[in-house]
Amino acid sequence: GATVAELFDGRVFLAGNPDIPNTVFYSALSMSEDRDALYFGAENYFNDGIGRYPTVSMLAVHDSIAIFKSGDDGSGSIFYHTPKETGDDYVPKIYPVSYAHSGIRVYGRACSFFDDPLFVSDEGVCALTQKAINLERSVACRSHNVNFDLLKEDLECITLTRWCGYLAACGRGRIYLADSRSTFVHESGNAEYEWF
Repeated sequence: GATVAELFDGRVFLAGNPDIPNTVFYSALSMSEDRDALYFGAENYFNDGIGRYPTVSMLAVHDSIAIFKSGDDGSGSIFYHTPKETGDDYVPKIYPVSYAHSGIRVYGRACSFFDDPLFVSDEGVCALTQKAINLERSVACRSHNVNFDLLKEDLECITLTRWCGYLAACGRGRIYLADSRSTFVHESGNAEYEWF
């Protein structure tokens, strides 16, 4: 029943089953030590949130996998999971939460645009970033120049994809293009793309 998949840390991660919306499963080595991408052990899963909002996307982000949920049930809506060795042969690696963002509603699938992890939210096209001073994880808007029109779209129908050096945010009948070669610093202090 999974609707979302991502590769991270040499494993397959699956989520989005509407019957268990807060659960993320990941593949592992089978007990015979054969590499089997289809093997999911009984203990190879974790939960994000309490189950009210489904996982809509996952994205490998540097040393973590980011799990994006369609809403915040009080514990967060974007969760970072970083691998941790356990020393246990049965479950040699786990993926505890290393950071969580709260209060952000995510729509659709996230994508990596030249190493810029992007997603659609109520604030437009946003990126997962790190502040330079203390490396704290943060969210930065990348679409202020087109938000007046973009936020009028049905955000659940917006898809993000790369095309010829551009990021294409495709809605119903409109395409917004962000240029990776033309960036500027917005008054918020964050880098943003020029849009067409």
